[in-house]
Amino acid sequence: MAVDRKTKTYRVTKQAVAPRKNWSEAIKQGLVQSHHVKHPSQHGACAELSRSAHNIALQEALKCTECENLHINRHMMEADITARAYIVSEYPPFFSCESVQDDNIDPLDTSPPPNKNATFWDDITLSQQQKYYDAIDTLIKKAERDSGKPADETTVLFAHYEVDFHIRQHYLRPRSLLTLCRSKEDIKDLNYWHWENAVSDELASGVSPEYGVGWVHEPSNSIGHQIEAWEKGARLREEHLAEVREQWAKIMEERRKQRLRKVTFLFQGVPIREYSYESPCEPPLTEEEIVCSAARLAGWV
Repeated sequence: MAVDRKTKTYRVTKQAVAPRKNWSEAIKQGLVQSHHVKHPSQHGACAELSRSAHNIALQEALKCTECENLHINRHMMEADITARAYIVSEYPPFFSCESVQDDNIDPLDTSPPPNKNATFWDDITLSQQQKYYDAIDTLIKKAERDSGKPADETTVLFAHYEVDFHIRQHYLRPRSLLTLCRSKEDIKDLNYWHWENAVSDELASGVSPEYGVGWVHEPSNSIGHQIEAWEKGARLREEHLAEVREQWAKIMEERRKQRLRKVTFLFQGVPIREYSYESPCEPPLTEEEIVCSAARLAGWV
């Protein structure tokens, strides 16, 4: 564990790993651990405000009880590793999620900005780290019970992949194009659009290496899992829509009351008639216009 003696902080380091043959023993002996960075601001409300999107997804996945069976298999893992979507050259392994910082960019600088793979390991807490490894340990023990033999390196890696894949789904869910879909017809249109892009991307990649990167293929069928989550969320979307409509109805009623105008007609100082009308979003009616309108409604003219 790297310790900065000046500030007494623990640095998070993604270790360039050693051969994966040591993973099983490292997990079992509790030697493989990430190192938490302790910031003075990581307390209470400040900690909540500073949490990254990846960390929020991690926390959701650790507490999740809905994604009981994501139907993850080793073919999905192998496909993601082959496509370099799942990076296993470092420990812990992680899903590629390149991000480009857009702060303090020099408009005259034309050099391409460096990409950085952002992951939940950047700001993971000690309790989250413990729960993460507990989840992996549970999967490894289950695999050992099912197979009747000690876990090998592939089993350990697959346990990591299962947990990481679940976290990734929670990260993608609010950022997916599916959030724009209102019905299953929209889902069909989106799937067709995906297919068209995949085909054109495949053709473009054969013309020039500079092309063919506009669409990221998902060999693990991540979009399929997102669609399943979208379908499960139908009831919640309907409830949310009903709440929004109710709130909007209250707003419209309040605006109607704000537009309401009342005019009282007096005869020798005594009220004899009251006239109400809704003022449009225009300059208010003059007194003469109000009197003429009221007279027409009363049948006086």
